[in-house]
Amino acid sequence: MAITWTEKTYNNDTKCYDGSKTYTTHEGLVVSAPYTLHSVRIMSDVWADFRCVKVWDATEQKAIRVDLSNTEFDVKTGVSTIDAPAEILAEVARQEAEAIAKQAAYEKASREAAARKAAEDAFNFPQKGMIMQVANPRSRKVAPGTVGVVFWLDDFRNPSRVGLGTGGKDASGRYSKVVFVNAAYLKNTAVTGPDYAAYGAC
Repeated sequence: MAITWTEKTYNNDTKCYDGSKTYTTHEGLVVSAPYTLHSVRIMSDVWADFRCVKVWDATEQKAIRVDLSNTEFDVKTGVSTIDAPAEILAEVARQEAEAIAKQAAYEKASREAAARKAAEDAFNFPQKGMIMQVANPRSRKVAPGTVGVVFWLDDFRNPSRVGLGTGGKDASGRYSKVVFVNAAYLKNTAVTGPDYAAYGAC
């Protein structure tokens, strides 16, 4: 049966739709039952629900969407029946399973990357007494590779500037040499490294 369409016909004399015609398309190509896409934007301020079906595209060698009807315009509507041969249905199922696997792998990689970044951000969060190194090559005022002890933070909760003591302390307990650098340029020098496991990363 494929897709059977009913399309209203426009009468130029009466200036209205006063008849209809039926025809069939996609014979032997329908690969899914109808499904609904909700709230599809069809104009700047117009949204509609679409009744759709998937059909096999021989050129693209994959299933594509065909709209049967929508809730805003009813000039043409379609009724479909799955009629694709078994080998096409099997290929569609294989492609869908492959797409699901790829999406799952992508989502897993994204979660892993986010977890690793969270662990690294926590590890490199400046705190007083921490030994840190200027690791960003874009640092100009303070040479990359400079190592010092954090003695000052402009904001304990969310520091953007950090003071590093890079020399020994004088008799008063103050660092003889200090530099000030963007917090984002610093890396923790502790050999323990980030605790990836605590953030769910491998």
